Amino acid sequence: MANYTSEDVNNTIRLINQDKRLLDMIMEVDGLLEHLGLYAYKNWTKGKIVEVGRPSKYWVNVTLMYERDEMPDPEGGLRLTKKDIKVKFTEDTFKYPKRITGPDDIEIEIKKNRVYRKTKTNEDPVWLVELKIPRKFVEKLDVDYLVDNDDNISIDDANTGADLTGGLDANNMELNPMADDLGNDLEV
Repeated sequence: MANYTSEDVNNTIRLINQDKRLLDMIMEVDGLLEHLGLYAYKNWTKGKIVEVGRPSKYWVNVTLMYERDEMPDPEGGLRLTKKDIKVKFTEDTFKYPKRITGPDDIEIEIKKNRVYRKTKTNEDPVWLVELKIPRKFVEKLDVDYLVDNDDNISIDDANTGADLTGGLDANNMELNPMADDLGNDLEV
């Protein structure tokens, strides 16, 4: 269990606000989910982003959190899996600070002759939905923003491979109109 806290959610929001490319990526993911008709399913619009993984060469990871009684319709998850998006539902708890209404809501700790006051925490059961989305659906990612792996392929090798398959025209580096359908279109 991940046991997300309100601090984790705040850090994710801060990270998204500080990084324009990450915000653009999340907007692309939202557009994809809308394009696939996911928001027509019950409770899918009520999710809160609790974690955004930095995109890798092939995948974009997003974790959404839902209240226990507002679990998103699993039929929506099946719709995503038909487009090669990996979906994982897990039960978890969300910890957040208790509203202070009196002295009973504060914990006192003594460490090394110092008094520390902490707010007591509440725990609510939640559903986490982890989405692992193929990067081909998120179009506007910068190459320098990706997590590098040791198995990188050079641009020259990729272009040579594309020339062999008829995907790129070697003269002007545009898609070869004579090539068969490359399967890059997103269809619903």
